[in-house]
Amino acid sequence: MEKLKGAAMSELEEFKKVVSPIAYGLAYKSKLGTTEYQQLYTEEDVAEYFNNKPSLTIPKDIANTLDIAIKGLTEFEDYLWAVDEVDVLVPYDRAEYFRKWSNEEMNAHALAVSYVTGKALGVDLVKVVADD
Repeated sequence: MEKLKGAAMSELEEFKKVVSPIAYGLAYKSKLGTTEYQQLYTEEDVAEYFNNKPSLTIPKDIANTLDIAIKGLTEFEDYLWAVDEVDVLVPYDRAEYFRKWSNEEMNAHALAVSYVTGKALGVDLVKVVADD
């Protein structure tokens, strides 16, 4: 069986706590009135799903730059404004790094907006990863 990694392991463990093993398959009543069980997914299938599900990621330095830009803001609209005004809200070297990343990353604006939206809502919509 494939070993689960990091967060995927805890997600699977949480999944198992609230969903019985029947979630891996299909339960149905037979003609005799007994409950029959047909397994549809192996535990390996479930582990593979948790290990390989797509996620949004952003480099740690970019996340730190956005954190500086939104520091002290309380209104959601201000968070969105901060993404567009990073150049004036952070030190020059960070603004240059952010601008370079924005030009190289295909969905940079959407990722930045998703990151600050998650911050505003108090959830992790975008995973922060080590810088390249």
